[in-house]
Amino acid sequence: MKALNLKIEDIDANYGEVKILEGINFNAAGGELLGILGPNGSGKTTLLRIITRILKPLTGTILLDDREVMEMKAKEFSRNFAAVPQDTTIHFEFSALDIVLMGRNPHLGRLELESEKDIEIARRCMELTDCGHLAERPVTELSGGERQLVVIARALTQQPKVLLLDEPTSHLDINYQIEIMELLKHLTVNEGLIVIAVIHDLNLSAQYCDRLLLLCDRKIIAMGAQDEVLTATNIKTAFGADVLVERHALTNQSYILPVQRSS
Repeated sequence: MKALNLKIEDIDANYGEVKILEGINFNAAGGELLGILGPNGSGKTTLLRIITRILKPLTGTILLDDREVMEMKAKEFSRNFAAVPQDTTIHFEFSALDIVLMGRNPHLGRLELESEKDIEIARRCMELTDCGHLAERPVTELSGGERQLVVIARALTQQPKVLLLDEPTSHLDINYQIEIMELLKHLTVNEGLIVIAVIHDLNLSAQYCDRLLLLCDRKIIAMGAQDEVLTATNIKTAFGADVLVERHALTNQSYILPVQRSS
């Protein structure tokens, strides 16, 4: 079977007259967790919005298994791509299961109701994301971490090939941060998905991501394994911060320590 492949080629993007992304090129393969890093305003969220077709690039193409993503019909696109936004606030008192079932819409005909099979898929995705016990709870009563798991379950219920997440661990306590990163790793290793996540925490990205992409000043300034991307020089260039980059004695993963500025 041909390996799943997402190819981003020569993407430029503007907001009005302001250039946001320039010359963006990269590939991501099935079974890979790719972390997107960069300072505020570097274009991380814009890049996800372009891949999810919320924004149209000025130039460039996006290919999934050599198919032009921008030419896919809406339902076909939603059967291949699912996104988890940065803000997962939900104001309506649907049950968690009702929210997750919304992910089946790309697989339903017009005015078609969910079948037992759809409900089974939704419940499986809730078990996969460890939120099955929340099925009957109003989503408005859930904590931020619980709601994040429910929204990821909704995205998985689409049965996508590519899952995109915008800062999925922001504002969560360390327990949920670890749980979500472990889940994303599981989805790549065991489910074969392409997972692309904007991640704020450099140490979390080093721990869990297969490859990293570092954006700065509209461009990719580094991409590859953690030791190629998370260097003191790259971090200084992108974030303007002085850091020490060490290797953990037990995990052999990179970890970043800020250097205290003299007063």
